[in-house]
Amino acid sequence: MPSKKAKNAARFYNEITRSLEPYIPGEQPKVTGSIIKINTNESPFPPPPKVIRAIKRFPFEALRLYPEPDIHTLRAAIAARYNTSADRIHCGNGSDEILADIFNAFASKKSLAVFTDPTYTLYVTLAKRFGIPSRSIPTESDFSIDLDKIPNRANVLFFLANPNAQTGLFIPIETVRKFLAGFKGLLILDEAYVDFAAESGLSLAKEFDNIIVTRTCSKSFSLCGLRVGYCFANPVLIDGLARVKDSYNLNILSQRAATAAMEDYEYVMRNVKRIVDERERVFSVLTKRGFTVLPGQGNFLLANPNRISAKELYEALKKRNIFVRYFSTSRLRDYVRITIGTRAQNDTLLKAIHGIVG
Repeated sequence: MPSKKAKNAARFYNEITRSLEPYIPGEQPKVTGSIIKINTNESPFPPPPKVIRAIKRFPFEALRLYPEPDIHTLRAAIAARYNTSADRIHCGNGSDEILADIFNAFASKKSLAVFTDPTYTLYVTLAKRFGIPSRSIPTESDFSIDLDKIPNRANVLFFLANPNAQTGLFIPIETVRKFLAGFKGLLILDEAYVDFAAESGLSLAKEFDNIIVTRTCSKSFSLCGLRVGYCFANPVLIDGLARVKDSYNLNILSQRAATAAMEDYEYVMRNVKRIVDERERVFSVLTKRGFTVLPGQGNFLLANPNRISAKELYEALKKRNIFVRYFSTSRLRDYVRITIGTRAQNDTLLKAIHGIVG
């Protein structure tokens, strides 16, 4: 327990820090051979071989130097991969930093940050951290999102995870396009899981000047540990993000590794296909066993076991060293979120579930 003196140091907290509930990530158990960790939507496959080679060949004496402040080499590699220009790309220390940059660059006390419920909870944390008024729009009973309920005002920053970070549900891009065509605010389209979905909204960033499409190297690229995120937008919006970013916000090793990852895209897409195939198989098995499973398009599934409570299933699996994600919030407490692992990991999970639920 903190000492009385340590507790007194909290007097230096400002009002926002004092009231802020920090973002809580998924449980991070010490990974050993006996643990199956499928609770934080990490990839079960190794990083691209070109990334590993780039790290092994990295001239470590270069660590005494600052990295590229404008991250030009990586931005050029991303531009080449996605057939766009570097002036439409901003990079950060994970897409989380980019989300913070968006608040920093475009939000004010007169703004309204809007998100759905459920969604990626960091949006809520960031709105509170920057002191920005916010509104949460409940999803429908089937977790679908009614875009007509989003306030249509110029001061609105609408954060839309597609696929949704909790449910995995996906809104067709044509639906997003029609919404965006009449939307007066700024849409932040969070595509952290889009490589596992049927289509992407990347073309919208060229078509409209009121959208920022965020991406990450964490999921499909198997690079959670490097913390590399990037986004696409109109060059004027990118310039706004560049004005508020930290001076050297992405370290030199991450820049080199992520550049190599963009050159090993075929390897990434092969792993994506393996995960999608396994996702459909796990979906089928769980459905046949009486689970209610949302037809997600991420690298995970949200499932209601029905026969027992989600919390009971979560705890029973944890006793077997299988870690899935449980949320205690009112909308999600009947579900567990299961990251798709390797076929062997998924077989172990399904066998354990059969033993628990029957």
